[in-house]
Amino acid sequence: MRRRHFALTLLLSAAALAGCAAPPAGMLASAPAAQAVARADTPRAAQALRGLLAAINSGDSARIARFAERTYDPGHLEGSGGTPRAVQRWMEVHTLYGPLEVDSIVDADSVRARAWLRGRVTRTWIDLLVFVDSAAPHLITRVGMGRGVRPPFADARRPRVSRAALPAHLEGVMREMVDAGYFSGSVAVWKDGAPVFEGAYGMADREAREPNTVRTRFSLASVGKVFTAVAALQLAQAGRLDLDAPVGRYVPSLPRQVGERVTARQLLEHSSGLGELGAGLDSAMALTRTVPEMVRLLTDTTLAFPPGTSFTYSNRGYLVLGAVIEAASGSDYYQYVEDHVFRPAGMEDTGFFPHDSTVARRAVPYTRYPGLRAGFTPGPALPSPARMDWRGGPAGGVHSTVRDLARFGDALLSGRLLSAESLAMMTRGRPEHPWGYGVDLTGHPGSFGHRGAEPGARAYVWIYPTSRTVVAVLSNDDAGATLAGEYLRDIVAQW
Repeated sequence: MRRRHFALTLLLSAAALAGCAAPPAGMLASAPAAQAVARADTPRAAQALRGLLAAINSGDSARIARFAERTYDPGHLEGSGGTPRAVQRWMEVHTLYGPLEVDSIVDADSVRARAWLRGRVTRTWIDLLVFVDSAAPHLITRVGMGRGVRPPFADARRPRVSRAALPAHLEGVMREMVDAGYFSGSVAVWKDGAPVFEGAYGMADREAREPNTVRTRFSLASVGKVFTAVAALQLAQAGRLDLDAPVGRYVPSLPRQVGERVTARQLLEHSSGLGELGAGLDSAMALTRTVPEMVRLLTDTTLAFPPGTSFTYSNRGYLVLGAVIEAASGSDYYQYVEDHVFRPAGMEDTGFFPHDSTVARRAVPYTRYPGLRAGFTPGPALPSPARMDWRGGPAGGVHSTVRDLARFGDALLSGRLLSAESLAMMTRGRPEHPWGYGVDLTGHPGSFGHRGAEPGARAYVWIYPTSRTVVAVLSNDDAGATLAGEYLRDIVAQW
């Protein structure tokens, strides 16, 4: 399941930043031009932003502390958690994303500067916004940052890499990330059912000196939701599940406000109004062995909005969907997915493996987040003690390999898992809604995929039906697969 344990608590969220109107194309400046604009028109705000960036890039906790105490407005510093929180926040950014450079300052006036930053090695995009007081000494009054976002001009910065040139290009990119300590895991790019590139880097088990390979098993975290979605759509395709019927028809034990108001379609697209699990369920969920046990823990089923009217990513919803699949199929959820998804796709190294069992070629997760909802801890990454559940389930946690994920994508595109009509329904989406059925649609038009995150594990899969290309990246660290996956997704989009 996806846990946002690593999210930075900043005064302006990524969503708020996304709401800032982008300037006209003519205002977008290259880095040198943007620097000139900042010096001439908004020296205070731009200087504050660049000062903050220099402190982050230093990777020096003492320097970050001095910067915060010297340049933050006291009220802002106290309200955002004080000096210790500022140090933790910016050390996290430095550790996960590495040296950052200003690509463009795209919006500035007398009291604020907004810049798109780019990771020098990780190539990630960051949207940074700094406000300063209009009166001397012009202290920083607010800071906002957006991660996992792309500027409107991102495609113009993307290198053009042909299919033939991809192996050499990607090997260079991955080696640079590995050498700088930003990636440990494996990568696969398949086109037309055959590998274009496969590579593995770093250690699956540092103590045992076991290297990662393309057959190393990593936790997929929330990427497992895609398998649940496929299972539900298979049953709908066979006439055994009505996507628009109240789910109480299949699971009568559900609370009435869920059973009578929510449909499987709404569970699939995260529009049910059910939300995350919450910290109170962490320890209990880790002990569950079956889907009914998981669903029985969901005693708080308050809906955040009328079903079908909005979007909230929901682990709770996918647990309920697992119970619906069991009822509609007459089979145990785990057995159904193994028989009807993994086996037809040829996913020979994929499975629901208990955390306390010995599994060949399973990567050890290494993290700087010591718990499911713990904050970032500076220092070396250590084996993760966090356990979301005993063996994974409908909301995620299955273990797989990049090669198996590539096989899954190819099976989906070739019709071995769903009919063309069902796949189209899964990936069509609807206006003002960012997801299809179990897949994220916010990438390049026509593509779809999913990301997964838990302490010490990242998973990324993206599929391009037009070019019949599948990108799969898995890592046993806190950011690597997401960073590499986002970059590679953009490269492949041009094919």
